[in-house]
Amino acid sequence: MNLKFIDDNFVGNKEEREIFKAKFCEALRNGDFDSKCPEFYGFLRRYRKRNLDLVKETKLPWHEAINDRVRTRNQRIADECTEFAKKKKISVQFFYNGLHCCVDKSGEFTEENYDEVPFGEPYIGIKIMCDPDNAYKFNSVIGKYNNGSVECWNKYFYYFAECHGADKDELSKFSDAVKHIIKKYIYPNSYDIPQVLKFIQNLWAERCKYTGDIGPRVIGEGMEFIFGGQAYKMPSGSPYKGEFSWTNSVALISKLLKLIGAEDIHMDYGRFD
Repeated sequence: MNLKFIDDNFVGNKEEREIFKAKFCEALRNGDFDSKCPEFYGFLRRYRKRNLDLVKETKLPWHEAINDRVRTRNQRIADECTEFAKKKKISVQFFYNGLHCCVDKSGEFTEENYDEVPFGEPYIGIKIMCDPDNAYKFNSVIGKYNNGSVECWNKYFYYFAECHGADKDELSKFSDAVKHIIKKYIYPNSYDIPQVLKFIQNLWAERCKYTGDIGPRVIGEGMEFIFGGQAYKMPSGSPYKGEFSWTNSVALISKLLKLIGAEDIHMDYGRFD
């Protein structure tokens, strides 16, 4: 395993660094950092304190990243579509501006705050849930807004394309502000991943080699977490399909991620191959 990250971040003289690296390598081989190299935990805590900007939350919930101009336009369009749905007795749900609005077939309207990302991906405009027979009827309402149209997101899930009126600069700012919602996958050749995360992934991959190809064949595994406002999925990097090669170190990797300030840490155990 490449120990350049330790060389670059260890605080102490050369002799102390070499002793630390020797202990680290021994712990890496047998997976017992608690007794063989507890100093490694302190090393990561100090790294976190010296690099607080990496951990700092700088992103926004999707609905807070929508600017006032687009927010006002979304509301106007949603109001028109709500009245249209009431008149035509269409059962539909609208998601926009951090709101979840429903119209049922009787024309009854309800509204509530909605912090989750509808359909799993942020959108600056309006998303809807509606049956296919009725969804495209809203084209008659939104067509006057930048030639807006109803587009399918997935079955029964749709969105109003173009009519939000956001220009390229507004779309770019929105995308950057909520970037953490979309997970980044950490691969050996990833170029935009914090070095501390790549170091921990390399440690995990090395532990897999020492553990060996044991257990049923599983693919798609990875540790999911938030670090510095960005969502990540960290595959184990195991050269083997046997799940015990990487499950053997799940508790260790979770602990290391917590030490550097990661949050919402959980393991996706993949699926049988």
